[in-house]
Amino acid sequence: MLTSKRPLSSLNGMPINILVLLFCIFSFVLARAQQAVPSKVQNAPVPAKPSKKPAKFLGADATTKANSIVKNDEFCRHCLSFGTGLNYFVFQQRPPVNVEPVDYRNLGYPNIHLRSEGVLNPQWGYLAEIQSVPGGSLNSSSLKLENPTVAWNFLDLNAKLRMNKNFHAFGLHCIPSYIFSLQAHSVPFVSASTSTYEVSQLTMETVGVGFYMDILSQGPFRYFWTNRIQFPIAHSSVADVKYGFSFDGTIGAIYPINSKYYTNLVWSGQYHRLSYSINQDSGTYTLVNSSLLLSVGYIL
Repeated sequence: MLTSKRPLSSLNGMPINILVLLFCIFSFVLARAQQAVPSKVQNAPVPAKPSKKPAKFLGADATTKANSIVKNDEFCRHCLSFGTGLNYFVFQQRPPVNVEPVDYRNLGYPNIHLRSEGVLNPQWGYLAEIQSVPGGSLNSSSLKLENPTVAWNFLDLNAKLRMNKNFHAFGLHCIPSYIFSLQAHSVPFVSASTSTYEVSQLTMETVGVGFYMDILSQGPFRYFWTNRIQFPIAHSSVADVKYGFSFDGTIGAIYPINSKYYTNLVWSGQYHRLSYSINQDSGTYTLVNSSLLLSVGYIL
């Protein structure tokens, strides 16, 4: 059986540095473009005197506070955060022919995470993330593997549509939204030729739908969670992904440092259970990622 050999500290797979650069440029340009467009919100409250206090995370009464945005309970118009942390990575593959079953498990670091989010108008918002999940190397006593390094990188693009009504529960102000996602994954895959075996990268795209919830407390903390179901729609030539079931979720807490900077602690997880075929022979494929991330953010 193929198992993990050692942790890996370098990044592999898709060119993550280029994606990060494009990600930052996109967030900056979008923020500047939104600032140049006059707000369409009518009858917005105008304080008699400018407040010298930074905006706080409050609920429905936030209309009277400085820096209130769009529907007065949004955290920020555009935010960008960078974080790192630990991850638990599971990679299982039941190949159709002549390859040992893979059962790989690894606790790795550092997990690199870049996140941008914001609002476009009172109904629609966006959320974009890049995450690089480090792995180790596969080890086998009976097979010689070329390129044994394991890594998982993905890009996550989302549109958020706010529901018509907010609600209160347990003293918290809850702001529900629908979320629609498109994800691009680069994941490990053990493939075989006539005489050699290697860990190649399977590229896969998924679409997803689910719920997003902003949760405002009476204190300085703000919380959020996401839950989505995903469906594969495209893949690379390494294997033919037939069908599968995937879902992911996120739980996070945000704490404001001041009016421009904040920090958040986030747990995120993904589960993919897929069936694939190579030369009309079938196999199964499972990926699990559980990450704990600490990030620092900036309000653009």
